Amino acid sequence: ITVRGAQDMLNVATGIVEQVKNVETPQTIELVAKLARTASDIHATLGNLEQAYESAKSSKDLLEPLHLAAPNDPKFLSLLYHSFWRMGDAIADRDTRRSTQEHALKVFLEAEQLARQMAAMTPEDGDRKGHIVFVLQKIGDVRQSVNDWPTAIAVYSDALNISQDVADRAP
Repeated sequence: ITVRGAQDMLNVATGIVEQVKNVETPQTIELVAKLARTASDIHATLGNLEQAYESAKSSKDLLEPLHLAAPNDPKFLSLLYHSFWRMGDAIADRDTRRSTQEHALKVFLEAEQLARQMAAMTPEDGDRKGHIVFVLQKIGDVRQSVNDWPTAIAVYSDALNISQDVADRAP
C-alpha cells in the first residue's frame, strides 16, 4: 500500500466515524473504537507516532466507560487491551529516553493487567495467554532499552514460560 493509499483509507475511515459518532450504542462505540485502532496502525506504519498514539488513545477513551459499566465483558476488555498496547508502542517507539520508556512501561503494564484479567476468565484459552506473552515481550523490550537487564530477562522468561505452558497444553 502506498502512502497516498493509506491516507485515502484514513480519510474514508474518518468519514465513517463522523457519520456514526453521534449514535452512541455499544455497537457504534465498538465500531468507532476499532476504526480508531486501525487509524493508529496506519499512522504508526507511516511513522506518525504522535497521531498513532492519539488514535489509540481515542479508542481507549471511547471504551473505558463501557469497561467501567461491564468490567468483565471479554469483548470490551479485549478492545481496551489492544488500544493500550498500541498506545504503549507509539510512546516507546518515539525515542529511547528513560522518561519516554517509563511512560510506555506504565501503559504496557495496564495492557498486561487487562490481558491477565481476560486469561483468568478462561484459563484454558491459549489465545488469551498469547496476549499476555505479547505484552510481556513489549515490557521486556522497554526494560532492555533502559538497561534494566535483570528485569528484562525475568519478564522475557515469564513470557517464555507462559508460551511453553500453552504449547504443552495444546493437542
